Amino acid sequence: MESDGQRTLGLIHASPAAIGPVVQHYRQHAPEFALINLLEDGILTYFNREERSAAHRRLAALVSIARQEYHAAAAIVTCSSAETEYLRRLQAENHIPVLRIDEPMARCATSAGRRIVAMVTFEPTAETTRRLLLAHGAAEVRVYVVPGAYRALLNGDAAEHDRRVAESLGVTAGFDCIVLAQVSMAHLREEVQRRTGIPVFSSLETSVAAIRAALSQAS
Repeated sequence: MESDGQRTLGLIHASPAAIGPVVQHYRQHAPEFALINLLEDGILTYFNREERSAAHRRLAALVSIARQEYHAAAAIVTCSSAETEYLRRLQAENHIPVLRIDEPMARCATSAGRRIVAMVTFEPTAETTRRLLLAHGAAEVRVYVVPGAYRALLNGDAAEHDRRVAESLGVTAGFDCIVLAQVSMAHLREEVQRRTGIPVFSSLETSVAAIRAALSQAS
C-alpha cells in the first residue's frame, strides 16, 4: 500500500511498550514509511511458557495480515524473542522483507567489538539475544537481565525502569560494547554510552538502514 508516495511498513509487536519508541523513531528518521502497528501481547505469554510454536503461529498471522490486508511492503518484528530462522521462513512465505529488529543491531555490535554485554529486561529474550550475537561473530557475550525493570515498565513506571537499568551498568565494565536488547531501552542509548564510555547499540537506529536496504534489494 502506498499513501502519498509512502510505502507501508508493518510493525509487528508482542509488547505495547515497543510501539511508542518504534513509531517515534521511524516518524523522525524514516518519514518515507506509512506505519501500521499490529499488537498481540499474548505472544509474550507463549514465550514465557516456552511455547514457541504457538508464539510463532501468532507472529505468522500478524505478518500475513500486514501483507494481505494492509499491503505492507515489508514487516519488522519488534519482539526480540523471535528467532531469525523462523522470520526468514515468514519472509519466504509472504514474499516481502520480514526483519527481526535486533539483527542489524547485532551486526553493528559485533563489528565494534567481540566482547559484548547485552542488557535485557524481558528474560525470555536472553538466550535468543546471546545466540544472535554469537552467530554474528561475538567471541564472548554476557547477558544481564535487569532485575524488575520490565515489571516496572508494565506497571507504567518508566522512571523506575530507567533507574534499574542505570543501576546495573556496573556489569558492563571490561567489555567492548553494549547492546540494549529491548526497544524500550533505546531512549537510554546516549546516556548509557556517556556513563560507560564504550559504544552502545540499540535496535532502533540500526534497523532503519537495514529495512531500506532490504526493500531496495526486493524492488
